[in-house]
Amino acid sequence: MAQTGEFDIFVKGKSSHGAMPHTGQDSIVIAAELTSSIQNIISRSIDPIEPAVITIGKIAGGERRNVIAGEVVMEGTLRAFNDSIYKKMKRKITIISKSLSMAYDCEIDVIYRDMYPFVNNDKKLVEEFIEAVGSEDIEIVKPQMTAEDFSYYQKEIPGLFFFLGVKNKDMGFVYPLHNAKFNFNESVLAMGVEVYIKTLLYKNSLES
Repeated sequence: MAQTGEFDIFVKGKSSHGAMPHTGQDSIVIAAELTSSIQNIISRSIDPIEPAVITIGKIAGGERRNVIAGEVVMEGTLRAFNDSIYKKMKRKITIISKSLSMAYDCEIDVIYRDMYPFVNNDKKLVEEFIEAVGSEDIEIVKPQMTAEDFSYYQKEIPGLFFFLGVKNKDMGFVYPLHNAKFNFNESVLAMGVEVYIKTLLYKNSLES
């Protein structure tokens, strides 16, 4: 699972009458160009075989339809599996913001919040887990761009993170995480405990 961070961008232009745009600095126009330029970071500055995502999920600004917006606030997230790629995305956002602030003679402030490191399962633990549970009951999934604070444990000691799998079409449990209709069969939790016990017993048998 990916390393993740958040960023807020404050575009501070100059408000004016919509009929006289030349007397102001349109923060909405600036934010639109900023959004487009930031999206180009992934397609033109990051190695295509390196997974990375930049999402701007919220933009708010303006007062009325006939008023040039004086300020726009943008909120976004960063995702990557490589720390150098993650830092490069932040650096590029900063450079683009500074360049546009000079081009439009406005103020653009960027605030970053580094969140979770990427989840990196220990190879040996993965092999032992498969042996303990049985390969027929395990599906290897692709890397996920979602994030998990379990990664902090893995910074200290080798760790293993796995999904239980709760999708059930017969019961109507087909909605993904963060969907308002998400639900699951709680009996799956008992399966998780069982898997955990199997793993511990297998680990003990190796050490005895």
